[in-house]
Amino acid sequence: MIEHNKVLLTGSYDQTIGFWDIYNNFQLLQQYTQSSDECLTDLLSIDQRYFISSCTQGTLKIWDTVTNNLACNKNNAHKAKINRIHIISKFRLITCSNDKQATIWQLQGPNMSKVRDLPHNSFVVGAVELG
Repeated sequence: MIEHNKVLLTGSYDQTIGFWDIYNNFQLLQQYTQSSDECLTDLLSIDQRYFISSCTQGTLKIWDTVTNNLACNKNNAHKAKINRIHIISKFRLITCSNDKQATIWQLQGPNMSKVRDLPHNSFVVGAVELG
């Protein structure tokens, strides 16, 4: 379970995600590994149990920090590299990609489903909620 402000997630191009205890001398609590052809592009904590990762192949993954397993794998969530993941409400997030799409996702526990694609004329590098 992720306790607020007690852990740190790090990701690297070697396909690993580190889960660190910042109050215990930055001890590595768990290491998660993407598949060998996926370079990590973004990480986002969803709640106190799950976090989501994105990669250069357009895949989204939800990881469970209690079971230390992959909870949801969305291959081809995008057709190109995912540049950014951003939470836009308690149960929704948006992903931005080089496939010229920003996509809104509905979160349902450890699962997610596509709500809508927002097409653009060029790479989508970010999204932010106003107001």
